[in-house]
Amino acid sequence: MNVAERLSAARAAQAATARELRERRLLRDRRVAGAEAAAAAEREKRAAAARRDLEETRQLQRRAEQAGGWATAARADPNEETDFGFEDAELGTQPVAAPPRRPDASPARSGPRPDDDDFAETDWVTD
Repeated sequence: MNVAERLSAARAAQAATARELRERRLLRDRRVAGAEAAAAAEREKRAAAARRDLEETRQLQRRAEQAGGWATAARADPNEETDFGFEDAELGTQPVAAPPRRPDASPARSGPRPDDDDFAETDWVTD
């Protein structure tokens, strides 16, 4: 092999390597473009869902403000929450009032209140 043939073979190998690198770069660019397009589509889909959720939240807030802070229309019927095919007459549809608060200890009562959780005298050893 003379010098001209070796030079020609080296240039052919270099051209083949450059062509392979170009093809790899094009393939990589196509994959990146496809991934970016898929990500943009997913981002738009999520943004649309977020806009819908935001609009729904704003409408619920507007309705609550129009109701004067009492969002009575949004409350569910207690009978519908446990829908077994019958209505409980005792449950009714009105919200149950909170039990009356126990008055605080009067100043006339002195001394500590008995503690139900006082287990100091309990024998924990069993037979």
